[in-house]
Amino acid sequence: MLLAAALAAVIALGVLCLPGAMIRHAAGVVPPAKRADLGERLLQEIRRVAGAPCSSTLGNRALDALHARLLDDPGRLAVLPQGVVAAAHLPGDIILLNRALVEDYDDPSVVAGYILAEKRRARITDPLEQLLQAAGPMTAFRLLTTGDVDRAALAEYAERLMTAPPARVPTGQLLADFLAVAGGLAVLALS
Repeated sequence: MLLAAALAAVIALGVLCLPGAMIRHAAGVVPPAKRADLGERLLQEIRRVAGAPCSSTLGNRALDALHARLLDDPGRLAVLPQGVVAAAHLPGDIILLNRALVEDYDDPSVVAGYILAEKRRARITDPLEQLLQAAGPMTAFRLLTTGDVDRAALAEYAERLMTAPPARVPTGQLLADFLAVAGGLAVLALS
């Protein structure tokens, strides 16, 4: 009786804890190049829902300048014509922005606030871990064993990401992030 109870407890613990542990481990061991690849593939799936990212020479130059002043990662900013509520973060440090954030405000601090909020969200919860949690432990297992995530899982997550409300960001942390780059934004507004 004791042996059966102990075995049941071990099985229950494995069923409850192993999937989450596997997802966290998979997200932790994926190299930056693979993260960037998954982010780009996810962006391709998002294009079906939200349209192609806006692209023009002057617009790309402005996004690059904003990225350089705000972020210290090799990622990029992409402005989508629709779909994303305001902003979202993909693996590989890709931050998606709604076109309205860029077109409806003259002050770059509005867009900067959304970018900084997404960067803070990514520090709180890894975007790749969010993808794997949504896709399930079998996708995490496949990523660990084959180094890939299937297109169906990416497509399903793309639709979910576009409709999910963003997680709250602690105001104090966001304010500290904003104040840290405020000098750079003042220069950006003047240039």
